[in-house]
Amino acid sequence: MKRALHALLLGLMTLAALPSASAKDITLDFENMPPGPLFQGDAFDIGHDVYFEPFSVSSSAQPGDYVGEVVESAWAGEQCGQVQCPGTGGTYLAALNDSAMYFSTFSGQAFSVKSLDASFLGPQAASYYPTMGALRIQANRADGSYALATFYLGPPGDNGYEFTHFTTSSAFANDQFVEIYVFGLACNSAGSCSAFNSDRGQFALDNLVLTSAVPEPSTWLLLGGGLLLIGAVRRRRA
Repeated sequence: MKRALHALLLGLMTLAALPSASAKDITLDFENMPPGPLFQGDAFDIGHDVYFEPFSVSSSAQPGDYVGEVVESAWAGEQCGQVQCPGTGGTYLAALNDSAMYFSTFSGQAFSVKSLDASFLGPQAASYYPTMGALRIQANRADGSYALATFYLGPPGDNGYEFTHFTTSSAFANDQFVEIYVFGLACNSAGSCSAFNSDRGQFALDNLVLTSAVPEPSTWLLLGGGLLLIGAVRRRRA
């Protein structure tokens, strides 16, 4: 019996030395969300253990305040009104009136942010700046610290505003976060950008790719082996 327990213990120690998790990419394309307005106080289960909340950054915000749209690109002209929204990309999120977006997981599982598609949103104008705005991610870690990533958004092209694909830095993509805030900045002709003070920090977001930790089979074997070891010891003592 002692030899069997010793062998099992050595096996568990070997498994413990193996990597406990592998990376799994999750693409949030919002295709499962029905097109329509977004309001302060809304919350959505968007699958893959992830939930999303749009919200106003105004200190006087009230439940039910309009903060954006789930846009179906084929209906973008009708849904966005005077604001130009991308006419391609399927279903995506549009943050309006300096609103922001919050993402986290139901389970508390940490994740990293790998890439995203984004576009600035604005009214039709006689002229445009080289940098119309920016999208910024504040990613919070479990210990309360955070990291920032900023992506600059250009003017519309011949077909209006279009999505640009962005990849986060290696350091950001390999970090672990428990929640992220996504918000927009508006820029002036000099390239100076600011947030939350102009009702112009508007953006569209699509294909947000998160990387979550998925337990390896060795993790489950370690747990099962530990339970067997405990049971064997208890039977021996009995």
